Amino acid sequence: MDKILVYLKLSKFYLGLCILSLLLINSPISSQNKYDYNWIIGYGANDVHTLFNFNNDSLSISTIISDMDMDQNIAISTESGKLIFYSNGCKIYGNNNKLLINGRDLVPNSRLCENESSFNIAQSSLIIPISDTKYYLINPDFKILISPEDTAIGASTIFYHLVEFDSINSNGKITSKTNIVIEGRFTALGNAMVKHANGKDWWLLFPCIDSNCINIVLFSENTFKNYGKQCFNLPYSLSAGLGATKFSQNGNKFAISNVISGLTLFDFQRCTGKLTFKDHIKLHSEGLTSSECEFSPNSKYLYLFNQSKCWQLDITTPKLEDSIELVAEWDGAIKNTRFHGGQIGPDGKIYVSSPGTSTYYHVIESPNLKGTLCNFHQRAILLPTYNFWYLPSYPNYNLGVDTTLCDTLINSISNLDKTDEILIYPNPTTGIIELKMKNEMQNSAIEIYNLFGKKLITKKLNWPQDIININDYPDGIYFISLINNGNKYFSKKIIKVQ
Repeated sequence: MDKILVYLKLSKFYLGLCILSLLLINSPISSQNKYDYNWIIGYGANDVHTLFNFNNDSLSISTIISDMDMDQNIAISTESGKLIFYSNGCKIYGNNNKLLINGRDLVPNSRLCENESSFNIAQSSLIIPISDTKYYLINPDFKILISPEDTAIGASTIFYHLVEFDSINSNGKITSKTNIVIEGRFTALGNAMVKHANGKDWWLLFPCIDSNCINIVLFSENTFKNYGKQCFNLPYSLSAGLGATKFSQNGNKFAISNVISGLTLFDFQRCTGKLTFKDHIKLHSEGLTSSECEFSPNSKYLYLFNQSKCWQLDITTPKLEDSIELVAEWDGAIKNTRFHGGQIGPDGKIYVSSPGTSTYYHVIESPNLKGTLCNFHQRAILLPTYNFWYLPSYPNYNLGVDTTLCDTLINSISNLDKTDEILIYPNPTTGIIELKMKNEMQNSAIEIYNLFGKKLITKKLNWPQDIININDYPDGIYFISLINNGNKYFSKKIIKVQ
């Protein structure tokens, strides 16, 4: 009878969890964090630049006055959507459009930065928000790379900088600068990041310039951990020509597109950081200078921009080539308004820039719809200032936990084989968790996290047995981690039911 009651309670719990998941997926945009709600769009070191603000029901477009070179930049907002700082890869300005304290020289000995220029490189910088007053900015250097086999222009070092504010209304400062994330031979462009399956940590991907390899880095608990290279035996180069890298909004697919080799699609495992080749397609590219891509918000479609055409690909089909559909062709009405690259906005639309210098953006109004129903609107937006080639590039900051992928909360665990040395029961539990340890472990503690990665409990561990009480917390999925001498010893999923 007890087993039947537990089964019924679990069935009710999982039904509730499914309903909660559907509600979260279809919840209004205002309930999500708003780190990407302000885009700054510009050209060179002109004093006036365009500001996209997505905080209202419809996109608000205005201008800002800033002397920062804006050929390529990234801006970040607070969780509630207030612009807090932006960077062009050389320096950092606050929301008052003034230099942050210690905000210069993000790349040591860089001629670009010394000349008050910017890194005119697509997808070069990344920002990880920790709180409204603490952020990590990641960016590459940019130089001539010389080796016995090849000479190329790219990056040899990926840096990170810690940006902190006393409050969201104060002028911030760079409290730690030019720290090394990883060293190697990178493209400098196409850097990407996606949330770990735990919904808290981040995977960072840095494409290599002279091999079909991608460096994987895990950011966890304010630490960057190098997970090494993943290499692919392909008859073409992943880094040939200008292009883009993109993660699908659900984080399960990763795409690389470039003008010479075409589009390559990978499966991505958010628990382990593993990439698996899925498919490749090459469309007409003669005479083109770039080829970029973007996923639809529902992660079903992939849009490929080849200057004069935009194709839609259904990535749920076994073969990409069987799903190709032309959804837009440049009408030639105004020069310098071809199709370059796309970025999903917080409103669910895809904004499309033009190659070269332009004052127009195109918009895919309904990118979740098949074929021409997606409504590719050419020159939908007349910008108040010039834009040069690129759009800002953002990850899905609202991507949550995926408990179907793995049980570990944090992937920097030192040894997963030691779970047999500690017994955790009952699981599921109604609130009381008992722990029994085979071996004495000094300086150990237990941490409890909720489904969204928030730490709820930290407790020093009593040997050989201890009790954890989670009665005060609602039914749901929790993660219990054992910390031994400052290291994650293991992590396990716990289910609480009434």
